[in-house]
Amino acid sequence: MIWKFLLPIFGRFPFSFAAAMSHPLRFLLHRIVRYRVSVVRKNLRICFPNWPIEKYRQIEHAYYQWLAELILETLKSTGITKEELHNHFRLVGENPFPTDFSAGRNAVGIVGHHGNWEWLGMSIGGLSNHEHWVIYKPLSDQTLDQYMRQNRERFGTKFIPFSNAYQRVAASKNLIMLGLAADQHPHRAESAVEVNFFGHRTGFFSGPGYFSTLENWNTYFGVIRRTKPFHYEWSMKMLKPAPVDTEKEAQQIERLSSVMKVSKERALKIISITQAYASAVEQRVIEQPETWLWSHRRFR
Repeated sequence: MIWKFLLPIFGRFPFSFAAAMSHPLRFLLHRIVRYRVSVVRKNLRICFPNWPIEKYRQIEHAYYQWLAELILETLKSTGITKEELHNHFRLVGENPFPTDFSAGRNAVGIVGHHGNWEWLGMSIGGLSNHEHWVIYKPLSDQTLDQYMRQNRERFGTKFIPFSNAYQRVAASKNLIMLGLAADQHPHRAESAVEVNFFGHRTGFFSGPGYFSTLENWNTYFGVIRRTKPFHYEWSMKMLKPAPVDTEKEAQQIERLSSVMKVSKERALKIISITQAYASAVEQRVIEQPETWLWSHRRFR
């Protein structure tokens, strides 16, 4: 339970302290612990098979530097003020949610594991007077999970466990802005949506497609760009369904229709929006490869 004392203390330290800590932490993760180095290298070579050796080394080094900063940003989040959050995680462009809510429409914002997606979850709570929810996976330590969730909810966002997210959304009588990051490879293959990602057929979680195809929901992709250490800009862009070959996807349509208990027409729409999501994540990875979570076992 030592974290009960350390996390509040670290949360009060200035960002200059986090910056000083980031380089030794990067060295520890990359060179000493060698945290998932083999996974990172495998994923990089799958996604960018034609890079020269020096490019792989450059991005691998930059990735571990960003990962160290991300860990420190997460720790700093326990004590970050609203002003600090807005200064380090700046919205650029239009906030679309008040317009959606005025038209009686819910919104789902989907993001990849790039940039600081947790700061995005904390930031959306103040974007309108309506409810803002983020779906998350609870930590195994219930006490730590409760502590982290309460800290994340300080600025108005509600964090709801993925295990009952479908039921919570269905039962809500209020307009919602729902956020989730879902570009990991699902453990349950039968419910995965198979899409094209970096030239490979791979599974994505079905949640983004499921919520996006509910009635009266608009779908957005959260674009997060790291501008310098511990600083990001973010925006929301409308996500439009991608073209789908109905004949090639016939078996997947049947499977998803059966597993998710939806019509075949909706199953097709779920595939379409998930492909659009995968393509948007791919584009962000190409634009800023060092700030995507390469240490996930993305390809199975």
